[in-house]
Amino acid sequence: MPNVMSKMMALGMSLQETVFRSTVRPAQVISKYPEIGTLGKGKVADIAVLELEDGIFGFADAWKHKKVASQRLKAVLTVRAGELVFDEKGLGFPEWQTAGEYEKIP
Repeated sequence: MPNVMSKMMALGMSLQETVFRSTVRPAQVISKYPEIGTLGKGKVADIAVLELEDGIFGFADAWKHKKVASQRLKAVLTVRAGELVFDEKGLGFPEWQTAGEYEKIP
């Protein structure tokens, strides 16, 4: 999903519009908004933390052509139904010095 979102930004869509069209709008189309597609009290915690990277990135299309862009989105943390399921950078983990005793690493 971050790859497709990055492609939309490469074509000129703003970050805010890209996020809206990847969260709220799909939920509206399937008549599930506001149950999904947004954050709020009492909602299921489905969260994607994305990092906006600067650089030179190539995005391929279905015809094997490339669009070069200066930014891309990269997933760094995912929470599904309140459970940490992906954490590339350890953002959701306690610091070693303050972690204390534990049996299960999330």
